[in-house]
Amino acid sequence: MPSRSVPLPRATRESRLAAALLVPWLLLPLHGGDEAPGGALQRALAVPDEAGLRADVRFLSDDVLHGRDTPSDGLRVAARFLRARLERLGWLPAGDEGFLATYVWRHASLDLEHTHAAFVRPGRAPDVLVFGEDYYFPSSGLADQRLEAPLVAVGRGSAEGLAGVELEGRVALAVGVHEQDWAALQEEVRLRGAAGLLVAPFTEERGVTERLAARARGQAEEGQLQTAPDPLPTAFLTARGLERLGLPEGTRAGDALSARFRDVRALGTGAGEPLVLENVVGLLPGSDPALSREVLLVTAHYDHLGARGDLVYHGAYDNASGTSALLALAEALVEHGPLRRSVCLLWLAGEEHGMQGSWAWASRPTLPAGLEVTCDLNLDMVGRNAPGELHVTPSRAHPRYNHVVEVLERCAPAEGFPRLLAGDDQWDRSDHRPFALVLGIPVASLSTGEHEDYHRTSDTWDKIDYDKLRRVTRLVLRALVELDAEPVVAGPVEASASR
Repeated sequence: MPSRSVPLPRATRESRLAAALLVPWLLLPLHGGDEAPGGALQRALAVPDEAGLRADVRFLSDDVLHGRDTPSDGLRVAARFLRARLERLGWLPAGDEGFLATYVWRHASLDLEHTHAAFVRPGRAPDVLVFGEDYYFPSSGLADQRLEAPLVAVGRGSAEGLAGVELEGRVALAVGVHEQDWAALQEEVRLRGAAGLLVAPFTEERGVTERLAARARGQAEEGQLQTAPDPLPTAFLTARGLERLGLPEGTRAGDALSARFRDVRALGTGAGEPLVLENVVGLLPGSDPALSREVLLVTAHYDHLGARGDLVYHGAYDNASGTSALLALAEALVEHGPLRRSVCLLWLAGEEHGMQGSWAWASRPTLPAGLEVTCDLNLDMVGRNAPGELHVTPSRAHPRYNHVVEVLERCAPAEGFPRLLAGDDQWDRSDHRPFALVLGIPVASLSTGEHEDYHRTSDTWDKIDYDKLRRVTRLVLRALVELDAEPVVAGPVEASASR
Protein backbone atom coordinates (compact mmCIF):
# COMPACT_ATOMS: atom_id res chain seq x y z
CA MET A 1 0.00 0.00 0.00
CA PRO A 2 1.40 3.43 -0.87
CA SER A 3 3.00 5.16 2.09
CA ARG A 4 0.80 8.24 1.69
CA SER A 5 -2.21 6.17 2.81
CA VAL A 6 -0.61 5.19 6.10
CA PRO A 7 -0.15 7.83 8.84
CA LEU A 8 3.46 8.17 9.83
CA PRO A 9 4.39 7.04 13.35
CA ARG A 10 4.55 9.93 15.79
CA ALA A 11 8.29 9.54 16.26
CA THR A 12 8.82 9.89 12.50
CA ARG A 13 6.77 13.07 12.39
CA GLU A 14 8.71 14.53 15.31
CA SER A 15 12.02 13.70 13.62
CA ARG A 16 10.86 15.51 10.50
CA LEU A 17 9.94 18.59 12.53
CA ALA A 18 13.26 18.54 14.38
CA ALA A 19 15.11 18.45 11.08
CA ALA A 20 12.99 21.30 9.75
CA LEU A 21 13.85 23.44 12.73
CA LEU A 22 17.57 22.80 12.23
CA VAL A 23 17.70 23.52 8.51
CA PRO A 24 14.56 25.51 7.61
CA TRP A 25 16.01 26.94 4.43
CA LEU A 26 16.14 23.43 2.91
CA LEU A 27 12.41 22.88 3.36
CA LEU A 28 10.66 25.64 1.43
CA PRO A 29 7.13 24.22 0.94
CA LEU A 30 6.00 23.61 -2.61
CA HIS A 31 2.46 24.93 -2.40
CA GLY A 32 1.70 23.92 -5.94
CA GLY A 33 1.95 20.24 -4.94
CA ASP A 34 -0.10 20.48 -1.78
CA GLU A 35 -3.37 19.49 -3.43
CA ALA A 36 -1.87 16.54 -5.28
CA PRO A 37 -2.44 13.05 -3.84
CA GLY A 38 0.24 12.56 -1.23
CA GLY A 39 0.97 16.30 -1.10
CA ALA A 40 1.72 17.97 2.20
CA LEU A 41 -1.75 19.48 2.59
CA GLN A 42 -3.54 16.26 1.77
CA ARG A 43 -1.45 14.34 4.29
CA ALA A 44 -2.17 16.96 6.91
CA LEU A 45 -5.91 17.03 6.18
CA ALA A 46 -6.06 13.32 6.97
CA VAL A 47 -4.81 13.86 10.52
CA PRO A 48 -7.84 15.37 12.33
CA ASP A 49 -10.22 12.51 13.11
CA GLU A 50 -13.44 12.16 15.07
CA ALA A 51 -12.06 9.66 17.56
CA GLY A 52 -9.13 11.85 18.59
CA LEU A 53 -11.28 14.96 18.87
CA ARG A 54 -13.88 13.10 20.90
CA ALA A 55 -11.25 11.80 23.32
CA ASP A 56 -9.82 15.27 23.92
CA VAL A 57 -13.20 16.98 24.36
CA ARG A 58 -14.32 14.21 26.71
CA PHE A 59 -11.23 14.59 28.90
CA LEU A 60 -11.31 18.40 29.02
CA SER A 61 -15.00 18.46 29.97
CA ASP A 62 -14.79 15.64 32.49
CA ASP A 63 -16.05 16.18 36.03
CA VAL A 64 -12.52 15.78 37.41
CA LEU A 65 -11.53 19.16 35.92
CA HIS A 66 -14.49 20.84 37.69
CA GLY A 67 -15.35 23.07 34.74
CA ARG A 68 -11.89 24.65 34.27
CA ASP A 69 -12.73 27.92 36.03
CA THR A 70 -10.21 30.79 36.10
CA PRO A 71 -8.46 30.21 38.45
CA SER A 72 -8.76 26.56 39.54
CA ASP A 73 -6.81 23.35 39.89
CA GLY A 74 -8.82 21.97 36.98
CA LEU A 75 -7.58 24.76 34.73
CA ARG A 76 -3.98 24.06 35.79
CA VAL A 77 -4.43 20.38 34.94
CA ALA A 78 -5.80 21.33 31.52
CA ALA A 79 -2.79 23.61 30.91
CA ARG A 80 -0.38 20.77 31.68
CA PHE A 81 -2.34 18.44 29.42
CA LEU A 82 -1.93 20.91 26.55
CA ARG A 83 1.73 21.44 27.39
CA ALA A 84 2.41 17.70 27.33
CA ARG A 85 0.82 17.28 23.92
CA LEU A 86 2.82 20.14 22.40
CA GLU A 87 6.01 18.81 23.91
CA ARG A 88 5.33 15.33 22.60
CA LEU A 89 4.65 16.65 19.10
CA GLY A 90 7.91 18.60 19.03
CA TRP A 91 6.53 22.14 19.01
CA LEU A 92 8.79 24.78 20.48
CA PRO A 93 7.86 26.48 23.77
CA ALA A 94 7.07 30.17 23.33
CA GLY A 95 6.03 31.30 26.80
CA ASP A 96 8.00 32.94 29.58
CA GLU A 97 7.99 29.61 31.43
CA GLY A 98 8.40 27.04 28.72
CA PHE A 99 5.04 26.43 27.07
CA LEU A 100 3.30 28.50 29.75
CA ALA A 101 2.88 32.25 29.30
CA THR A 102 2.07 33.65 32.71
CA TYR A 103 0.22 36.81 33.61
CA VAL A 104 -0.97 38.39 36.83
CA TRP A 105 -4.67 38.69 37.49
CA ARG A 106 -5.97 41.06 40.10
CA HIS A 107 -8.94 39.09 41.37
CA ALA A 108 -11.19 41.91 42.54
CA SER A 109 -14.91 42.35 42.06
CA LEU A 110 -17.13 45.39 41.74
CA ASP A 111 -17.68 47.37 44.94
CA LEU A 112 -21.34 48.28 44.56
CA GLU A 113 -21.38 50.58 47.60
CA HIS A 114 -18.86 52.93 46.00
CA THR A 115 -19.89 52.55 42.35
CA HIS A 116 -22.30 55.13 40.98
CA ALA A 117 -23.19 57.28 37.98
CA ALA A 118 -25.12 60.48 37.47
CA PHE A 119 -26.18 63.10 34.96
CA VAL A 120 -24.81 66.45 36.11
CA ARG A 121 -26.46 69.68 34.92
CA PRO A 122 -25.66 73.30 35.80
CA GLY A 123 -27.68 74.75 38.64
CA ARG A 124 -29.37 71.54 39.79
CA ALA A 125 -28.60 68.50 41.90
CA PRO A 126 -27.12 65.53 40.04
CA ASP A 127 -29.61 62.94 38.76
CA VAL A 128 -28.15 59.84 40.38
CA LEU A 129 -28.45 56.62 38.38
CA VAL A 130 -28.96 53.24 40.05
CA PHE A 131 -26.67 50.45 38.87
CA GLY A 132 -28.76 47.50 37.74
CA GLU A 133 -31.84 49.66 37.15
CA ASP A 134 -30.79 52.72 35.16
CA TYR A 135 -27.47 51.58 33.76
CA TYR A 136 -24.94 48.76 33.56
CA PHE A 137 -21.70 48.06 31.73
CA PRO A 138 -19.93 45.16 30.03
CA SER A 139 -18.10 42.79 32.37
CA SER A 140 -15.11 42.98 30.01
CA GLY A 141 -14.57 46.64 30.91
CA LEU A 142 -14.19 46.93 34.66
CA ALA A 143 -11.48 49.00 36.24
CA ASP A 144 -11.07 51.57 39.00
CA GLN A 145 -11.99 54.86 37.37
CA ARG A 146 -13.65 58.24 37.79
CA LEU A 147 -14.97 59.87 34.65
CA GLU A 148 -16.84 63.12 34.26
CA ALA A 149 -17.17 64.69 30.82
CA PRO A 150 -19.77 66.53 28.70
CA LEU A 151 -22.20 64.53 26.59
CA VAL A 152 -22.45 64.85 22.83
CA ALA A 153 -25.07 63.07 20.71
CA VAL A 154 -23.89 60.82 17.88
CA GLY A 155 -27.26 59.43 16.72
CA ARG A 156 -26.98 55.71 16.17
CA GLY A 157 -23.24 55.95 15.79
CA SER A 158 -23.26 55.62 12.01
CA ALA A 159 -20.59 57.17 9.83
CA GLU A 160 -23.04 59.95 9.02
CA GLY A 161 -23.78 60.51 12.70
CA LEU A 162 -20.10 60.76 13.58
CA ALA A 163 -19.14 62.97 10.64
CA GLY A 164 -17.93 66.35 11.83
CA VAL A 165 -18.74 65.66 15.51
CA GLU A 166 -16.15 66.95 18.00
CA LEU A 167 -15.52 63.98 20.30
CA GLU A 168 -12.24 64.93 21.94
CA GLY A 169 -12.67 64.75 25.72
CA ARG A 170 -16.43 64.08 25.50
CA VAL A 171 -18.72 61.15 26.21
CA ALA A 172 -20.47 60.02 23.02
CA LEU A 173 -24.17 59.25 23.48
CA ALA A 174 -25.53 56.78 20.93
CA VAL A 175 -29.25 56.01 20.93
CA GLY A 176 -30.65 52.97 19.14
CA VAL A 177 -27.56 50.80 18.78
CA HIS A 178 -27.82 47.09 18.06
CA GLU A 179 -25.96 44.85 20.51
CA GLN A 180 -23.56 43.61 17.85
CA ASP A 181 -22.59 47.15 16.84
CA TRP A 182 -21.55 48.74 20.13
CA ALA A 183 -18.00 47.30 20.21
CA ALA A 184 -17.16 48.65 16.77
CA LEU A 185 -18.62 52.02 17.79
CA GLN A 186 -16.55 51.98 21.00
CA GLU A 187 -13.40 51.49 18.99
CA GLU A 188 -14.30 54.24 16.51
CA VAL A 189 -15.02 56.91 19.13
CA ARG A 190 -11.95 55.88 21.14
CA LEU A 191 -9.74 56.48 18.12
CA ARG A 192 -11.35 59.90 17.71
CA GLY A 193 -10.45 60.98 21.24
CA ALA A 194 -13.70 60.38 23.10
CA ALA A 195 -13.49 60.17 26.90
CA GLY A 196 -16.24 57.55 27.07
CA LEU A 197 -19.27 56.00 25.42
CA LEU A 198 -22.87 55.85 26.63
CA VAL A 199 -25.14 53.48 24.71
CA ALA A 200 -28.94 53.64 24.88
CA PRO A 201 -31.30 50.99 23.47
CA PHE A 202 -33.91 50.97 20.75
CA THR A 203 -37.27 51.92 22.21
CA GLU A 204 -38.69 48.53 21.17
CA GLU A 205 -36.06 46.85 23.32
CA ARG A 206 -37.56 48.20 26.54
CA GLY A 207 -37.59 45.35 29.03
CA VAL A 208 -34.60 43.63 27.46
CA THR A 209 -32.13 46.18 28.79
CA GLU A 210 -33.80 46.11 32.20
CA ARG A 211 -33.25 42.34 32.37
CA LEU A 212 -29.63 42.73 31.29
CA ALA A 213 -29.08 45.41 33.91
CA ALA A 214 -30.63 43.27 36.64
CA ARG A 215 -28.45 40.36 35.58
CA ALA A 216 -25.34 42.57 35.76
CA ARG A 217 -26.25 43.62 39.29
CA GLY A 218 -26.80 40.00 40.33
CA GLN A 219 -23.40 39.06 38.92
CA ALA A 220 -21.79 41.96 40.78
CA GLU A 221 -23.43 40.95 44.04
CA GLU A 222 -22.08 37.41 43.59
CA GLY A 223 -18.60 38.70 42.76
CA GLN A 224 -18.76 37.51 39.15
CA LEU A 225 -18.05 40.92 37.57
CA GLN A 226 -14.27 41.15 37.87
CA THR A 227 -11.43 43.33 36.68
CA ALA A 228 -10.44 43.60 33.04
CA PRO A 229 -8.70 46.19 30.86
CA ASP A 230 -11.07 48.91 29.67
CA PRO A 231 -10.28 50.23 26.16
CA LEU A 232 -12.77 53.05 26.73
CA PRO A 233 -15.14 53.66 29.67
CA THR A 234 -18.48 52.40 28.35
CA ALA A 235 -21.89 52.16 30.02
CA PHE A 236 -25.32 51.08 28.83
CA LEU A 237 -28.50 52.96 29.70
CA THR A 238 -31.73 51.11 30.23
CA ALA A 239 -34.93 52.64 28.86
CA ARG A 240 -35.54 54.07 32.34
CA GLY A 241 -32.04 55.53 32.43
CA LEU A 242 -32.58 57.20 29.07
CA GLU A 243 -35.77 58.78 30.40
CA ARG A 244 -33.78 60.13 33.35
CA LEU A 245 -31.55 61.96 30.89
CA GLY A 246 -34.56 63.72 29.40
CA LEU A 247 -33.10 63.94 25.91
CA PRO A 248 -34.52 67.05 24.21
CA GLU A 249 -36.97 66.31 21.40
CA GLY A 250 -35.36 66.64 18.00
CA THR A 251 -31.83 65.99 19.28
CA ARG A 252 -29.57 65.29 16.32
CA ALA A 253 -26.12 63.84 15.89
CA GLY A 254 -23.52 66.43 16.80
CA ASP A 255 -25.69 68.24 19.34
CA ALA A 256 -23.85 69.05 22.57
CA LEU A 257 -26.04 68.32 25.59
CA SER A 258 -26.22 70.38 28.74
CA ALA A 259 -25.63 67.32 30.92
CA ARG A 260 -22.29 65.87 31.86
CA PHE A 261 -21.96 62.16 32.59
CA ARG A 262 -20.27 61.13 35.81
CA ASP A 263 -19.19 57.48 36.05
CA VAL A 264 -17.41 56.25 39.17
CA ARG A 265 -16.42 52.60 39.40
CA ALA A 266 -14.78 51.06 42.45
CA LEU A 267 -13.34 47.60 42.88
CA GLY A 268 -13.32 45.51 46.02
CA THR A 269 -10.19 44.14 47.60
CA GLY A 270 -10.76 40.71 46.06
CA ALA A 271 -9.52 37.44 47.43
CA GLY A 272 -6.04 38.34 48.60
CA GLU A 273 -2.76 38.38 46.69
CA PRO A 274 -2.70 38.79 42.89
CA LEU A 275 -2.96 35.47 41.07
CA VAL A 276 -0.54 34.17 38.46
CA LEU A 277 -2.46 32.57 35.59
CA GLU A 278 -1.31 30.63 32.55
CA ASN A 279 -1.85 30.80 28.82
CA VAL A 280 -0.34 27.93 26.83
CA VAL A 281 1.70 28.76 23.73
CA GLY A 282 3.59 26.71 21.15
CA LEU A 283 5.56 27.81 18.09
CA LEU A 284 6.24 26.10 14.76
CA PRO A 285 9.00 28.18 13.11
CA GLY A 286 8.64 28.98 9.44
CA SER A 287 10.99 27.66 6.78
CA ASP A 288 11.68 30.94 4.94
CA PRO A 289 14.53 32.99 6.47
CA ALA A 290 12.64 36.25 5.89
CA LEU A 291 8.95 35.30 6.03
CA SER A 292 9.42 33.20 9.17
CA ARG A 293 9.48 36.47 11.12
CA GLU A 294 5.76 36.78 10.35
CA VAL A 295 3.56 34.74 12.69
CA LEU A 296 0.14 33.31 11.89
CA LEU A 297 -1.64 33.09 15.25
CA VAL A 298 -4.46 30.64 16.03
CA THR A 299 -6.25 30.97 19.38
CA ALA A 300 -8.89 29.32 21.55
CA HIS A 301 -9.77 29.74 25.21
CA TYR A 302 -9.51 26.63 27.36
CA ASP A 303 -11.30 27.90 30.47
CA HIS A 304 -14.97 27.68 31.34
CA LEU A 305 -17.28 28.54 34.28
CA GLY A 306 -16.14 26.00 36.87
CA ALA A 307 -18.50 24.40 39.38
CA ARG A 308 -21.15 25.60 41.81
CA GLY A 309 -21.23 23.09 44.62
CA ASP A 310 -21.90 19.69 43.07
CA LEU A 311 -22.95 21.21 39.74
CA VAL A 312 -20.18 21.14 37.13
CA TYR A 313 -20.32 23.45 34.11
CA HIS A 314 -18.57 21.06 31.74
CA GLY A 315 -17.92 23.45 28.87
CA ALA A 316 -17.60 20.79 26.19
CA TYR A 317 -18.73 23.12 23.43
CA ASP A 318 -17.54 26.27 25.22
CA ASN A 319 -14.70 25.76 24.67
CA ALA A 320 -13.27 22.26 24.91
CA SER A 321 -14.29 22.05 21.25
CA GLY A 322 -12.02 24.90 20.11
CA THR A 323 -9.28 23.75 22.49
CA SER A 324 -9.34 20.24 20.99
CA ALA A 325 -9.43 21.59 17.44
CA LEU A 326 -6.15 23.42 18.13
CA LEU A 327 -4.62 20.17 19.43
CA ALA A 328 -5.63 18.39 16.22
CA LEU A 329 -4.27 21.33 14.23
CA ALA A 330 -0.94 21.05 16.07
CA GLU A 331 -0.63 17.44 14.98
CA ALA A 332 -1.75 18.19 11.41
CA LEU A 333 0.84 20.95 11.02
CA VAL A 334 3.60 18.58 12.14
CA GLU A 335 2.44 16.15 9.43
CA HIS A 336 2.40 18.99 6.88
CA GLY A 337 5.83 20.29 7.78
CA PRO A 338 6.76 23.95 8.37
CA LEU A 339 5.02 26.66 6.40
CA ARG A 340 7.06 29.56 5.10
CA ARG A 341 5.72 31.73 7.91
CA SER A 342 5.78 30.73 11.55
CA VAL A 343 2.64 29.45 13.25
CA CYS A 344 1.77 30.09 16.89
CA LEU A 345 -0.97 28.17 18.70
CA LEU A 346 -2.23 29.94 21.81
CA TRP A 347 -4.66 28.55 24.39
CA LEU A 348 -6.04 31.34 26.57
CA ALA A 349 -7.24 31.41 30.17
CA GLY A 350 -9.75 33.85 31.61
CA GLU A 351 -11.95 34.39 28.55
CA GLU A 352 -15.03 33.85 30.68
CA HIS A 353 -13.84 36.63 33.01
CA GLY A 354 -13.42 39.49 30.57
CA MET A 355 -10.91 37.92 28.15
CA GLN A 356 -8.14 38.32 30.71
CA GLY A 357 -5.67 35.99 28.98
CA SER A 358 -5.95 37.55 25.54
CA TRP A 359 -5.67 41.11 26.88
CA ALA A 360 -2.56 40.07 28.81
CA TRP A 361 -0.85 38.24 25.93
CA ALA A 362 -1.75 40.86 23.31
CA SER A 363 -0.23 43.50 25.60
CA ARG A 364 2.93 41.42 26.13
CA PRO A 365 3.47 38.72 23.48
CA THR A 366 5.94 36.08 24.63
CA LEU A 367 7.29 35.21 21.17
CA PRO A 368 11.05 35.14 20.55
CA ALA A 369 12.60 38.47 19.60
CA GLY A 370 12.17 39.42 15.96
CA LEU A 371 8.84 37.63 15.46
CA GLU A 372 5.67 39.63 14.84
CA VAL A 373 2.06 38.46 14.81
CA THR A 374 0.37 39.33 11.53
CA CYS A 375 -3.14 37.95 12.06
CA ASP A 376 -5.28 35.95 14.47
CA LEU A 377 -7.75 33.17 13.74
CA ASN A 378 -9.87 32.35 16.80
CA LEU A 379 -12.06 29.33 17.53
CA ASP A 380 -14.80 29.66 20.14
CA MET A 381 -17.61 27.09 20.29
CA VAL A 382 -17.27 24.93 17.19
CA GLY A 383 -19.01 21.61 16.55
CA ARG A 384 -22.76 21.94 17.11
CA ASN A 385 -25.95 22.95 15.24
CA ALA A 386 -26.64 22.26 11.55
CA PRO A 387 -23.80 20.48 9.66
CA GLY A 388 -23.26 23.33 7.19
CA GLU A 389 -23.71 26.23 9.65
CA LEU A 390 -20.59 28.23 10.48
CA HIS A 391 -20.41 31.85 11.64
CA VAL A 392 -17.57 34.33 11.31
CA THR A 393 -16.85 37.77 12.67
CA PRO A 394 -16.01 40.27 11.31
CA SER A 395 -18.41 39.48 8.50
CA ARG A 396 -18.71 41.29 5.20
CA ALA A 397 -21.09 43.74 6.90
CA HIS A 398 -18.56 44.62 9.61
CA PRO A 399 -16.12 47.55 9.24
CA ARG A 400 -13.21 45.24 10.15
CA TYR A 401 -13.92 42.69 7.42
CA ASN A 402 -10.47 41.59 6.26
CA HIS A 403 -8.21 39.37 4.20
CA VAL A 404 -8.25 36.53 6.76
CA VAL A 405 -12.05 36.29 6.52
CA GLU A 406 -11.79 36.38 2.72
CA VAL A 407 -9.47 33.37 2.82
CA LEU A 408 -11.81 31.49 5.17
CA GLU A 409 -14.74 32.21 2.84
CA ARG A 410 -12.72 30.88 -0.06
CA CYS A 411 -11.79 27.67 1.74
CA ALA A 412 -15.09 26.96 3.52
CA PRO A 413 -16.99 25.18 0.70
CA ALA A 414 -14.29 22.51 0.47
CA GLU A 415 -15.19 21.47 4.02
CA GLY A 416 -18.97 21.47 3.62
CA PHE A 417 -19.71 25.05 4.62
CA PRO A 418 -21.34 26.61 1.52
CA ARG A 419 -21.00 30.13 2.92
CA LEU A 420 -19.97 31.66 6.21
CA LEU A 421 -22.79 33.30 8.14
CA ALA A 422 -22.42 36.64 9.90
CA GLY A 423 -21.46 36.22 13.55
CA ASP A 424 -20.95 39.87 14.42
CA ASP A 425 -22.98 39.57 17.62
CA GLN A 426 -19.83 37.78 18.88
CA TRP A 427 -17.40 40.56 17.92
CA ASP A 428 -16.99 41.86 21.45
CA ARG A 429 -17.39 38.50 23.20
CA SER A 430 -14.29 36.45 22.43
CA ASP A 431 -10.51 36.53 22.40
CA HIS A 432 -9.95 37.87 18.88
CA ARG A 433 -10.98 41.38 19.91
CA PRO A 434 -7.98 42.24 22.14
CA PHE A 435 -5.65 41.24 19.30
CA ALA A 436 -7.50 43.54 16.91
CA LEU A 437 -7.44 46.47 19.35
CA VAL A 438 -3.99 46.08 20.91
CA LEU A 439 -1.95 44.68 18.00
CA GLY A 440 -3.99 46.26 15.20
CA ILE A 441 -3.97 43.04 13.15
CA PRO A 442 -6.69 41.45 11.01
CA VAL A 443 -8.63 38.88 13.01
CA ALA A 444 -11.34 36.30 12.37
CA SER A 445 -13.36 34.30 14.87
CA LEU A 446 -15.24 31.14 13.92
CA SER A 447 -18.20 29.71 15.81
CA THR A 448 -20.97 27.29 14.96
CA GLY A 449 -23.46 29.34 16.98
CA GLU A 450 -25.15 29.32 20.36
CA HIS A 451 -27.43 26.54 21.59
CA GLU A 452 -29.80 25.61 24.40
CA ASP A 453 -26.93 24.34 26.61
CA TYR A 454 -24.95 27.58 26.52
CA HIS A 455 -23.39 28.25 29.95
CA ARG A 456 -25.34 25.37 31.47
CA THR A 457 -24.24 22.16 33.17
CA SER A 458 -25.75 20.27 30.20
CA ASP A 459 -22.94 21.38 27.84
CA THR A 460 -21.45 17.87 27.70
CA TRP A 461 -19.10 15.98 25.38
CA ASP A 462 -21.77 13.65 23.93
CA LYS A 463 -23.61 16.56 22.24
CA ILE A 464 -20.73 17.59 19.97
CA ASP A 465 -20.87 16.83 16.23
CA TYR A 466 -17.35 15.48 15.88
CA ASP A 467 -17.45 15.26 12.09
CA LYS A 468 -18.31 18.96 12.04
CA LEU A 469 -15.52 19.72 14.52
CA ARG A 470 -13.12 17.78 12.28
CA ARG A 471 -14.20 19.81 9.25
CA VAL A 472 -13.78 23.12 11.09
CA THR A 473 -10.24 22.05 12.03
CA ARG A 474 -9.50 21.16 8.42
CA LEU A 475 -10.86 24.53 7.30
CA VAL A 476 -8.44 26.33 9.61
CA LEU A 477 -5.59 24.23 8.24
CA ARG A 478 -6.55 25.09 4.65
CA ALA A 479 -6.78 28.78 5.57
CA LEU A 480 -3.31 28.75 7.14
CA VAL A 481 -1.80 27.22 4.03
CA GLU A 482 -3.58 29.82 1.86
CA LEU A 483 -2.47 32.67 4.13
CA ASP A 484 1.07 31.37 3.93
CA ALA A 485 1.01 31.37 0.14
CA GLU A 486 0.28 35.09 -0.24
CA PRO A 487 0.96 38.36 1.61
CA VAL A 488 -1.34 38.98 4.58
CA VAL A 489 -3.25 42.24 3.98
CA ALA A 490 -3.00 44.22 7.20
CA GLY A 491 -6.03 46.51 7.13
CA PRO A 492 -9.76 46.12 6.46
CA VAL A 493 -10.77 45.23 2.92
CA GLU A 494 -13.93 46.03 0.99
CA ALA A 495 -16.33 43.12 0.64
CA SER A 496 -17.17 42.21 -2.91
CA ALA A 497 -20.88 42.20 -3.67
CA SER A 498 -20.41 39.00 -5.69
CA ARG A 499 -19.42 36.91 -2.65
